[in-house]
Amino acid sequence: MRIAISKLEALICSKVGYIEEERTFQGRDGMRSVFIGLCSEVKSVKVNSNSVDFATYLGDNASQLCDNIVLNKPTKHTDVITVHGGFGLKVIPEELVQVISELFAVKLAGGDKITSKKVEDFSITYDKTSELDRIIENYKSILDKYSQCSQITLRSGEIRNDRIRCI
Repeated sequence: MRIAISKLEALICSKVGYIEEERTFQGRDGMRSVFIGLCSEVKSVKVNSNSVDFATYLGDNASQLCDNIVLNKPTKHTDVITVHGGFGLKVIPEELVQVISELFAVKLAGGDKITSKKVEDFSITYDKTSELDRIIENYKSILDKYSQCSQITLRSGEIRNDRIRCI
């Protein structure tokens, strides 16, 4: 199970385990959105030690998870944003449990799968797609929903109709 979970963590570029702590982030000139990584709850947000109002956001996911906060006013690059919350997944969503179960079922030894064979003149065709590649393909939309991989390059953004648009 540890191997399956570590493979999932590698696929979504985020730890699945839950930890409650305080993390600090740097503000961005004129921006209200702050990427904080996958979290289950945000208890408080402070900018330069002052409590501020905020909203949480995670792509198009309607669950209780978030990976961004949206502050009530723009920040400066000199601002220190302190977020107290539960980072990671407190409860693993059922769709990710399904992915973990598929990863758990993957045979570590693996091997090529025979997709066709012919008796006369003896011919065998192997499928070169690995089981892991099949899982990634079959569960791409779920993995994309929770993926933090592309978030690392987020440099600026803006709020439009209560949505974050990365630019």
